[in-house]
Amino acid sequence: RHRFLFLKSQCLNKPVKHLQYNHGLVSDEYGFFTPHYYKITNYAELGVEDRPISRGYRRLFSAEPHSIVPWVPTYDPFPDMFIPYKYRDIIPKDPIYTDTGDYIVPGSRSWFTYMCNLHRRVSSANSIEERNDILQTTQERERHQKKLLQKERDLKIEAEFHGT
Repeated sequence: RHRFLFLKSQCLNKPVKHLQYNHGLVSDEYGFFTPHYYKITNYAELGVEDRPISRGYRRLFSAEPHSIVPWVPTYDPFPDMFIPYKYRDIIPKDPIYTDTGDYIVPGSRSWFTYMCNLHRRVSSANSIEERNDILQTTQERERHQKKLLQKERDLKIEAEFHGT
């Protein structure tokens, strides 16, 4: 009834709703790494005789990165596995996406399916010029799909920003 705890086995199941948090993240108070590239501003604290005392915090990481470290490894179109010789000449240099915009990982089953279909189209071409035209149109279509997907993502972000 009064929610007093007398034994170690007792616990409270009532959520704490009366606290409001107005202070931002302070890295020094945590025993683990917190997100970096954020800026912690100094804020004033009331001291003796209600005079504000400026207090600053050290950061676990600096607000500016020391070196540029990529978050995602650079794209490598050649997977670390055996690739049949017939596919080695026609591997696209850009990432491959499905019609729905899903990324196709190099070396996956869907990647091999894509490469098989591309090889069939290329091998059916009679001359080298036709083959190069097919490869070029395929790459142009992929670039166009990427642009459309990026435009769609930008529109979604803008719609979320405006709340529509």
